[in-house]
Amino acid sequence: MVHNLGLRFTGPGTNFVEPVFTRSATTLEYNDNSGRALFNFHAGYRIVSGQNDRGELQGLMTARGFRPAEHMSANTLNPIITAGPPVRPVIDSFAVIPSAPTPAELAAFNAAMQQFHVDVRQHNNALFDANHGIVTQFQKQFDTLINAVVEEFNYLFRPTDPNDWPFDQHGNQTGILLFEMINPDYGFTLGNIRVNQNLVNPEGWALLPLTRSTDESDNRLALEFLARWNVGFISVGDGSSEMEMLNVNQFYTRMVAAELGGRTNEARRFHQDQVELVTQIDLMRMRMSGVSLDEEMTNMMRFQHSYNAAARMLNVIDSMIDRVVNHVGRVGR
Repeated sequence: MVHNLGLRFTGPGTNFVEPVFTRSATTLEYNDNSGRALFNFHAGYRIVSGQNDRGELQGLMTARGFRPAEHMSANTLNPIITAGPPVRPVIDSFAVIPSAPTPAELAAFNAAMQQFHVDVRQHNNALFDANHGIVTQFQKQFDTLINAVVEEFNYLFRPTDPNDWPFDQHGNQTGILLFEMINPDYGFTLGNIRVNQNLVNPEGWALLPLTRSTDESDNRLALEFLARWNVGFISVGDGSSEMEMLNVNQFYTRMVAAELGGRTNEARRFHQDQVELVTQIDLMRMRMSGVSLDEEMTNMMRFQHSYNAAARMLNVIDSMIDRVVNHVGRVGR
């Protein structure tokens, strides 16, 4: 049986995929257990001999995470995580006689086991994103900022009391919102927000409420926008500690300068340390199994001097033998 490298969706409602060994030519659904994952992200990094290029792909997928994040996901409040790990089904719950289940009972048990493996994978992926998904973590923070700003702006355009609604260019209090959801079934997220379509239509600008009264020179609403920008209305926290309220500038500065900048510098230092470590190991490998030009040149010069000294010694011995044979006369001659 030959398996090729294919793809499987990482979860419901996402286009994120992961590499799997499969016989299928199409992308597998997230709940398809027929494909064996190329990486086991929950067991740490493991470099196989001859396949060390897999580490780059695994690192990219680790940073990307398993699904796009929004302000109510990819953290400890994730419902997949808070629900706890899935419970493995047992045959006793499906069969009247566990030692002799009927075909229907056995089929129900097998289906439950298949779903269990899917739930385990989804639970592990959610935990992995919460602890390691750098991209998803910052995507969540940015989505939190966008969600808070949109909700606050919409509230200024349409407060709870209809009598406080601002006036449009026609002098009407329509309570129209500046932003709306693309899909009403979801909240205001990065992928589910747009300007109110009634405002972008021809002559729609006249419906935009900009004043607190019918007087066109009334700029109180604009001043309220500026004031709210400096008021802390963005909540920060994961539920394990006291929630902190930040304004837009504070939240953005903390996210970009403190967290993103700090994580970036940390990653650069870690990368530099790894490069130096790899260089040192490579030099040690070359010294043990390769050829050192300096060492070989030194040996060559030493052997050359040894050869010259031996040649001179042989010349001296040859001269001595010649002297004995040809110049020393025989006794009595």
